[in-house]
Amino acid sequence: PQARVSAEHYGALWCALARVLDDGVFSQDSRRMQAGSFAMLCHSVLGCKALGQALDRSLRFYALILDDIVGKSERDSREARIVLHERVAGAGQRAFAHELLLMLLYGVSCWLVGRRIPLLRAEFSYAEPAYSAEYRLMYCADLRFNRPNTLIAFDANHLDLPVVQNERSLQGFRRTAA
Repeated sequence: PQARVSAEHYGALWCALARVLDDGVFSQDSRRMQAGSFAMLCHSVLGCKALGQALDRSLRFYALILDDIVGKSERDSREARIVLHERVAGAGQRAFAHELLLMLLYGVSCWLVGRRIPLLRAEFSYAEPAYSAEYRLMYCADLRFNRPNTLIAFDANHLDLPVVQNERSLQGFRRTAA
């Protein structure tokens, strides 16, 4: 029950499902994310100077192509947050949809700055799932459930980190991103 697969095998499964469904978000939104959308997102953020600008551009991109979940970035003096919520109040909470979008945003953010961004906490707008022990590996130790929104929080200074990736490094990232 707690067996693990390699990142390579998981990535192959991810890519196969996205290809078969022609949907990079696996039918988790009422509009599919067509093949090539993720590549276009990555191209659109390469010209950004810092992570904060790239994150805002990423969130605007997803707002254009997805209908059901909307995201925003927030910043105060200590922490930055990527906050997700359902566009239609009372639409229900789809845990996998929230997790998927968080991981897409977080993964690209870490890649852009060339390092893993340590998370301070993760909050979820749904009840704690049976598999939540895995969340400590995926996110961090400070997990909170049944919150108003789904979010991840990290040190605000990371938003000022420069984007270090380019067109050449994007080719390798796209092959291994899943």
